Amino acid sequence: MAGFSFPVRFRLAVTVCALLLSGGALLIAGGGAAQAQGWGIFDNLFGGHARQVQPPTVQLPKPQRRVIPRPAPLDSGDVGSKITARKPGEPEPAHGVVVLGDNLAQPLANGLDEAFSDRTDVAILHKARDSTGLTRESLFDWPKAIREFLDAKPAGAAKIDAAVIMIGINDARSLSEGGKSYAFDSDEWAAIYTRRVVAISEAFAAKKIPLVWVGIPIAKDDSVADDMAALNDIFRDAAAKTGTVFVDTWEAFSDADGDFSATGPDVNGQIVRLRSNDGLRFTKAGARKLAHFVEGDIRRILDQIPEPGQPAAITALPGPGLDKETRGPAVKTAPVKPEVGPVMVLTAPPVAGNGRLDPPGEPPVAGRSDPLIDAALIKGEPQASRPGRADDPSWPPK
Repeated sequence: MAGFSFPVRFRLAVTVCALLLSGGALLIAGGGAAQAQGWGIFDNLFGGHARQVQPPTVQLPKPQRRVIPRPAPLDSGDVGSKITARKPGEPEPAHGVVVLGDNLAQPLANGLDEAFSDRTDVAILHKARDSTGLTRESLFDWPKAIREFLDAKPAGAAKIDAAVIMIGINDARSLSEGGKSYAFDSDEWAAIYTRRVVAISEAFAAKKIPLVWVGIPIAKDDSVADDMAALNDIFRDAAAKTGTVFVDTWEAFSDADGDFSATGPDVNGQIVRLRSNDGLRFTKAGARKLAHFVEGDIRRILDQIPEPGQPAAITALPGPGLDKETRGPAVKTAPVKPEVGPVMVLTAPPVAGNGRLDPPGEPPVAGRSDPLIDAALIKGEPQASRPGRADDPSWPPK
């Protein structure tokens, strides 16, 4: 420092002090932020490595458990769109058709609304419940709910004259009974499931309400289709035992090869889309076609119900003469004409009245075929031509 004068040295010292003071102020003011970014002043001056500071931990909210609401009971006041769309002043429907079941029963009820739009005297009651079935009674007990619904039918509501059920799309799973669980497709599972199906049919039979059980249509997925086919077998067998009408809808939504088809003819014969992309649900046109296969059975049931003021159908009393119970003349009815007559074999040999073969050379009897027909059509023998007929080869023609 000998080469510098005192004023120069003084100014240099003041400058160094100012730099040190300003650097210290910056260090104090922004030291926290500088250290957070990993470039502290002293680290840069002395060659230290930048410190890696972990970002602050963000506390995410804990996921809330989804609570699935338990389906409400079958409230008798829960009616379908058919009744809510009734015109002012229109009389109350005289007949009620209740539709029960799961996800597929909902579009079925909508299709029946459209199918019976010409019958103002018929009300379609929508009683389907999504995500339900016959395997999870803890979620919804269908046999119990149906019994309670039929017992609690209030006065003044539409009289239930027919019932339709379509269920099973959610039932390809294990079920529990008596504290034990049974795997799907096991013999125990089939026995328990059949009892629940029969319990539903018997509940309506006890109230003398005809029940139409609708089978599940074919599904897009092969494994699902196999499961639904197994359930349809249970429904069909149970219906045969309890006298319930079973409607098979499998082929109605299949193609010519028996495979699943999302498109097909609607009720008007137009090729439209009938099933949704998942291969299970129905479009509006598909729901109307589904209802078409149920509509006929419902109309037959309703047509057998006498109108108010008309006498009920007379039941024929057994045997001729006087009936001991009523002490009145027995009612005689005309014999019912069969839809199909007895089967007759055209090529069978003639028989006599006692069931034995007619001996040869006997004159024709009733029931014996004509000899000319036997020779021409059965034996194929050539017939003699007649003069002037087209098969007469003589010339000139006679």
